[in-house]
Amino acid sequence: MWYKIHLNGGTDEKIKLKAFYTSSIFVLPSHTKGIPNVILEAMATKTPIVATPVWGLKEILQDGYNAILAVPQNPSDLSEKILQCLQDNQLRARISENAYRDAQERFDLPVIKKKFMNILVRH
Repeated sequence: MWYKIHLNGGTDEKIKLKAFYTSSIFVLPSHTKGIPNVILEAMATKTPIVATPVWGLKEILQDGYNAILAVPQNPSDLSEKILQCLQDNQLRARISENAYRDAQERFDLPVIKKKFMNILVRH
């Protein structure tokens, strides 16, 4: 079985959104990272995520729920998780829907604004 893989560098917003909406999965094999915007963008566009649970990512991504998580710095595990995600349509649909719902409930601008205002009011 062959898969077509694109490695994209930085790009403008329209091209990036088109890439998300036309991609089967989004892979982010970080070794260290906070919560990159690109993960939130994948969640918001219902693009299934395969990532590593490092730093801030482990706080928002749950294996089998809203992403597929691979062991950091383990190319074999990463490739297995990518294949698992590509081969299981129901899994991709489930994690992308859950990620989208999480993005709306936890990271949408009005939600973040309200949380920020609550912090300011308490201090």
